[in-house]
Amino acid sequence: MSQTNEKVGPLKKITLSWEAGSGPDGIDLTSGSGLFEFIYNLGPRGLSPFEYELAGKAVGDSISIRIKNGQVAEILEHLEALLPDLPRESASLHLRFKVLKITPADPGEVIKAMAETASCKDHCCGH
Repeated sequence: MSQTNEKVGPLKKITLSWEAGSGPDGIDLTSGSGLFEFIYNLGPRGLSPFEYELAGKAVGDSISIRIKNGQVAEILEHLEALLPDLPRESASLHLRFKVLKITPADPGEVIKAMAETASCKDHCCGH
């Protein structure tokens, strides 16, 4: 069960909604909100730039990120594979994320996520 005072932090399971647009004022690259779920702070190089933006956020908080063409992997790092429908042909993407749920990660989920992250090494292999 989600606690109302939970904040995004290490080993928390984070559920987000996300949308993408070609500009900051419109969501024209996705047909609606998608769901994005991951365990925070399990990247092989520590926190990704995306995770830094989420640090300390609570349920209901939102962030917007502009990603220039070719920088998706640099910003999302190991989490890139979790957004398979992310449009990549745009000169820049404006992504909006809203925190929907924060819960402590189950130990089994942590182990699974660590194994998937470790199998990707320095590139994303689609896990």
